[in-house]
Amino acid sequence: MKRGKIFIFAIILLSLLAALFIKIKSDKKSAEAPGISTSPAVSLSLPEMLASLNMTGFPEIRKAPEFELTSLEGEKISLSQFHGKAVMLSFWATW
Repeated sequence: MKRGKIFIFAIILLSLLAALFIKIKSDKKSAEAPGISTSPAVSLSLPEMLASLNMTGFPEIRKAPEFELTSLEGEKISLSQFHGKAVMLSFWATW
C-alpha cells in the first residue's frame, strides 16, 4: 500500500515538473518571436502595423455609410456620434 502511494506521488510530481518545463519553454519562445514587439509604447504607422501582422489595408480609405440604430435602452445612436473612434459592429441572429 505504501509503495502505491509513493508511486502515485512520483507520477504527479513528474507531471507537474513536465508542465512547468513546457510552460517555461513556451514563454521563452513567445518572447523571442521575430517581428513581434512586447513594448506597449510602439509608434508605428498603420501600414507598418499591418505589414508586421502580414496584413494589408484597403487601397483607399472609404468612409462608412451613415446609419442609425436603436439601443437596448431605446436611444437613437448614429455612427457619426463615434467619429474618430474605433467601432466594432457585431451582427448576429438567433433563428
